[in-house]
Amino acid sequence: MTPSLLLTGASGVLGKALAQGLAADPEFSGSRFCLPCRNPARAEALLASLPLAVAAQAPFLDLEDPFQVQAFCEQALPSLGPLRAVALVAGISADASVARLEERGWDQVLQVNALSAGALLGALSRNAAWAEGASVLLVGSVVGLRGNHGQAAYSASKGLLLGLLRQHQRAFAKQGARFNLILPPLADSPLLGSLKPGARERLFSQRLLADPDPPASFALSARYLLSKRSAYVHAAVWHADSRISGLPWE
Repeated sequence: MTPSLLLTGASGVLGKALAQGLAADPEFSGSRFCLPCRNPARAEALLASLPLAVAAQAPFLDLEDPFQVQAFCEQALPSLGPLRAVALVAGISADASVARLEERGWDQVLQVNALSAGALLGALSRNAAWAEGASVLLVGSVVGLRGNHGQAAYSASKGLLLGLLRQHQRAFAKQGARFNLILPPLADSPLLGSLKPGARERLFSQRLLADPDPPASFALSARYLLSKRSAYVHAAVWHADSRISGLPWE
């Protein structure tokens, strides 16, 4: 049976780079791509950016709606057949400090970034059929380790992903699927849209290594973790972000 790849957030900056990289990787040739998306126009543009030979679909899915997530877990996941790779890249931010962030902002960010991931991982651990060499990848953030003033909900949601990694690492290993978390490089994306120029400059100055193309760097690292080239990498927190200054243990 033809193996499938499941990739959320594939219409975003990092997710699109990963989808295109996987589509061009010979190891994933012949796989079916499931790229759920909540924006029809962006879904259409995403599919058009992939090679014609790639069998890809972009079903509608709004991760902010827990009922849609539940329906996807119950109906769509079983129809995908054996899964070769799963990458949960989708993420949003509502930048504000704890004192200023409204409840709606907490709900949105936690649901999209963490609760939907928890629901999908739970469904996968219970019911998934895995192809040989299967790999599951969460996309976290350095701020999930250390926090960041003005990103209360985003930092908390990415920290929760670390808990999900620890919670499910044994279950996936027993099923023959590797499970890792990647901390992506800082990239210019809508997640940074509300930052003032000075704050953006300070954020990018934290990088210890210059990166001319962060989405491509992310896609390269993520492809490695999803491929058989990383056959014995499991339960790892993979640093692809050079913003290591200011971490708790320094």
